[in-house]
Amino acid sequence: MTAVLASGCTASTKKQAEQLDSRISELEREEARRQAKLTQLDTQIGEAERKLAQAQEQARRASCKAERVAAEAALAQQEATCGVQLAQFEACVARNESHTSKGTAVGCGLGILAGIVSGGALAPLALAGCAGGYAAGKMSEGECGRAPTCHVDLPERQRIVRTRVERLLACEQGLSNDNRTRQPARGRPGARR
Repeated sequence: MTAVLASGCTASTKKQAEQLDSRISELEREEARRQAKLTQLDTQIGEAERKLAQAQEQARRASCKAERVAAEAALAQQEATCGVQLAQFEACVARNESHTSKGTAVGCGLGILAGIVSGGALAPLALAGCAGGYAAGKMSEGECGRAPTCHVDLPERQRIVRTRVERLLACEQGLSNDNRTRQPARGRPGARR
């Protein structure tokens, strides 16, 4: 009976061992599938991080370009505004000088005409007419106000903007501000590769 019992135990143990071997093989296959899926996910995460870094770099460069264009436009607007102010002032001064010249010419002409008509008796009126015409023309001189001073600090503003534009151009081209070398793309800290 011990022989029968021993052979039954052996068969049962053998069957359990086969079941355990089968379960271990199944678990190993499952582990391999999970490892393959994990590797695939790591690859996808790496690709997504690379695309994110590219998109962030493109956004940073676009931001630099927008800032550069805005700085250049602001300077151009300041230059144009200053140019308009100077041109308006110069036009006003030119009009006043024209009025002064015309007033002087008219006053002199009237004085000379009075001298001729009076047969020379009123010849000194020619000088008085010139002076009166000149004075009448000069009366409009205050209309122009003070000369604009925007052009005084414009070169300094231009220098500041040029420096900023150079920095933004470097940023726009993916160059660092200090040594003009390409900045490395930054990945996620602790990411598996």
